[in-house]
Amino acid sequence: DLKVKVGKGGIVLTWSRPTHYVDGKRLQDLAGFVIFRKEISSACPDCPVPYRERATILVEDLEKFIKKRKFRFMDRELTPQATYSYRVFSRLLDGSLSNPSNDAGVTWRP
Repeated sequence: DLKVKVGKGGIVLTWSRPTHYVDGKRLQDLAGFVIFRKEISSACPDCPVPYRERATILVEDLEKFIKKRKFRFMDRELTPQATYSYRVFSRLLDGSLSNPSNDAGVTWRP
């Protein structure tokens, strides 16, 4: 459920905490999230562009009982009039990554 929007000073990403693995079992070993971004060229919007790692967000659950349900990241390293697309992956304690979230994009017009 990744969503992006233009905010004051950057692009704001929001998403929900996953609660279960793909097989339906309860997720117990979430370590964080990895955000990937690609810049889409206005001259060639259909050209293939790879996603590149943009940031890592660590999950720090208070006492392991209070679990944060929503996460937020603001991307401030932007080029005016550029269009960006984002994906978020969950990272488990063993370092493995989940399947990607949906793609979400927006054009930065400060």
